[in-house]
Amino acid sequence: SAYNERAVAYRLSKGLPLDGVAVGVVIQRMVDAAASGVMFTVNAVSGSVQEITISSLWGAGEGLVSGGLDADTFVVAKKTLDVRETLADKTEMMVPADAALGGLRKVEVPPPRRRQPSLTPGQVRALAAHGMEIERRSGRPQDIEFGVDAAGQIHILQARPVTTAAEYGPAAGNPLVWDNSNIVESYSGVTTPMTFSFIRRAYTIVYHCFAEVMGIRPAVVHRNRVVFENMLGLFRGQVYYNLLNWYRLIRLFPGFEYNKTFMESMMGLKEPAELKDEARPVSFARRWFVELPALVRLVLRTLWNFRRIRRLADDFQRHFDDHYRRWERLDFRALPPHELMKLYREMEDALLWNWRAPIINDFYVMIFYGTLKKLCHSWCGDAAGSLQNDLICGEGGIESTQPPRMLLRLAALAEKNPELRRLIRERSAEALAAEVPADPRFAEFNALFREYLDRYGFRCMNELKLEEYSLRDRPQFVYAIIRNYLVMDRPEALDTDAIERREHAIREGAEARAFGALAKSGGLLPRRLI
Repeated sequence: SAYNERAVAYRLSKGLPLDGVAVGVVIQRMVDAAASGVMFTVNAVSGSVQEITISSLWGAGEGLVSGGLDADTFVVAKKTLDVRETLADKTEMMVPADAALGGLRKVEVPPPRRRQPSLTPGQVRALAAHGMEIERRSGRPQDIEFGVDAAGQIHILQARPVTTAAEYGPAAGNPLVWDNSNIVESYSGVTTPMTFSFIRRAYTIVYHCFAEVMGIRPAVVHRNRVVFENMLGLFRGQVYYNLLNWYRLIRLFPGFEYNKTFMESMMGLKEPAELKDEARPVSFARRWFVELPALVRLVLRTLWNFRRIRRLADDFQRHFDDHYRRWERLDFRALPPHELMKLYREMEDALLWNWRAPIINDFYVMIFYGTLKKLCHSWCGDAAGSLQNDLICGEGGIESTQPPRMLLRLAALAEKNPELRRLIRERSAEALAAEVPADPRFAEFNALFREYLDRYGFRCMNELKLEEYSLRDRPQFVYAIIRNYLVMDRPEALDTDAIERREHAIREGAEARAFGALAKSGGLLPRRLI
């Protein structure tokens, strides 16, 4: 991050050196919490803005936030501070794992404390008072994390606006659930309205194609156009999924209850939502004479698409390459606005409205990855939920793994050339971008560097954002990455063959665990079918 665009621009603006950057570290006192939890200054269940909800448990709050441990619930009336409590059977809690190194571990709660409230009535009311004051100062409902130490002292650890605060105003009764579980990986940090306006339309078009591929009638798509047009939201520069609309989209297909678990896995949801108020009773006639035939048609259509996925993917790749090569030769800076707009419409028609092959492939991956994960859990007893990842490690032929491998090859070439290695380690990235390509001593390195920019120069950090510069625009960033590899002083880390061998070893170990578990449980499937 020392060489990202903002950091580099700041040092340039202040006349500071680009290299030799020191790291600033924030050190805070750790609160050894006897109890901890989360407080919302609204009642998320009832939608009441006149109530505060507090969830708490023994030990550190990680058990509540991501550990899935049961917690006590306190509902506090803001006007009277009257409290309604629901106590959980708190069998486990999180405590510091090591006083020197930090970290947490899960331990058993002593039986006498399991049904005892984790907060005293006084602490509940004090927390409610703190919450109301924070809400008053911020002017919005707040999501607050807290800890209570052994002496009973309350520590406010974090406060932030409730992400669905809009539903507690005029939108009450029309709830919205926003989630950025994995889309934050594609659009990290602040995303501009320019990028959001494009991706919102792109999602609309692509999922129209998805509905077409899955055999949904155009009349049904049109009737649900509001769903297709509102798959995403933008809040203070952050992109979120409009989660309930994703459920509404999947519900258009037969087998909703089955498919939605695959969707939740694909999206990385930790807290799945439900369309409780929109559940439709299914009659006997509808179940057997409408939904069952529709499900059979969907399965047959899906199997047909999966059977020809290779050809569809190859055809799409050729179609994409033909257009990309033509567009790549254009000088966009020389085109007037109306020509640029015309070109954008051409791109939208030629690519986005023909996004069927990637959609089928995504659906293929979602179904089979979800199935593999379920089988690893049920057949192999994989409680950690990681066996399926190890089983596909080192699969090969994945285009997205090629850029880092090519960068490792560049770093390995630089490592073997003492002069080039010295330059990359000592000179600034800007100087390297100007000097190295013109130096005939580094011909082999420069040829591979040009090939990298030609093949992957459109890549960059946050590459899906239209406002980001590509590596072709800022090749100095590639030198900064290569420098990071070289300063490790571990030549073996640059050996792509060794990396591939490690990946295959991980996969072989996973296969041994899987087959061992199947044999132990009396599994009947032969190895060649796994």
